[in-house]
Amino acid sequence: MDVGFVLRTWFATLRHQRLLWVLGALLLVAYLPFILVSRSLDFLSQSLLEGALSETTLVTWAIGLVVSIILGALLLVGFNLVVNVGVILTTARAYPHPTKVSISWSDLRPHMARGFLRLLLLSLFGGGLALVIVLVFLLPLLGGVMGSSLFQEPQDLNALWLVLLSLGVTGFFILLCCLPIAIFFIGPFVASTTVAVVVEGEQAFLRSVQQGLLQARRKYGWWVLTILGGTTVAVVLNLVPAPFRALSGLLEELQNQGLPSPLFLNAIISGLAEVLNAIVGVLQTLALLTLYTVVYLHLREQLDDSPSSPVENPILAEPPGLIQGKENS
Repeated sequence: MDVGFVLRTWFATLRHQRLLWVLGALLLVAYLPFILVSRSLDFLSQSLLEGALSETTLVTWAIGLVVSIILGALLLVGFNLVVNVGVILTTARAYPHPTKVSISWSDLRPHMARGFLRLLLLSLFGGGLALVIVLVFLLPLLGGVMGSSLFQEPQDLNALWLVLLSLGVTGFFILLCCLPIAIFFIGPFVASTTVAVVVEGEQAFLRSVQQGLLQARRKYGWWVLTILGGTTVAVVLNLVPAPFRALSGLLEELQNQGLPSPLFLNAIISGLAEVLNAIVGVLQTLALLTLYTVVYLHLREQLDDSPSSPVENPILAEPPGLIQGKENS
């Protein structure tokens, strides 16, 4: 893999494709209601501790917040998928001429619905698989806890519940220890497949998944290097709101200890930290998805047995503006 080409294309795409930043701004706007909800949760918990609200009012607030959080989470997940598809398609359409063409929404519109459905299907499959794995590890622990809670005295515990409890605790710690390693191991496959199901939109879904998995397996070393680079970018971006989070936590701790703490300043610092967290999350989405798409397309060119050439794929076909520019020249 030509690392220099990848980095140049990545930076040029982020710099010249304004649609990426429009999508990022829309995603940031979608995050803002959750900031208000988090502030409402703080108000609700504080009011509960101080007895400022009646029980009926607190129940009403709680029900409203739960419904709002569920609906908001579903909308945010859906909108996040739309933005992810838009970022991948924008990068794919601009590749490898990000400085010569400017991708517009009209260029993406024919491919958005298909890309959204395919990425949603992949997300549901991945989320379901992760849930099954977690349940396999946690079910013995839950069974042991529920079974042991039926007995009042420790000596009355049935051996079956003790075995389940011990297996559950062991499995839980194994899961915690192996989770970072597993995420690092499957990261290249997830990144490559996420891009493949959108970019290879004209292929059958399972065929595009297979192509993403195959590329990650054959170019695993380069994908690991890409994941490490993306993780470094994410860590650096998260350093920006870190001081505000620390200051907000300090002011909150002073307030909990009964020490004088300016509530107005605490609200400003806490709100600023939440906004910066949202901005960092958006920047990570733009930077990492753009990088992964450029790497996928670059490695795709190096594989001789690619199932379809770029000309046969309308997503990877050169935009009309670039073609007209070549004819005029």
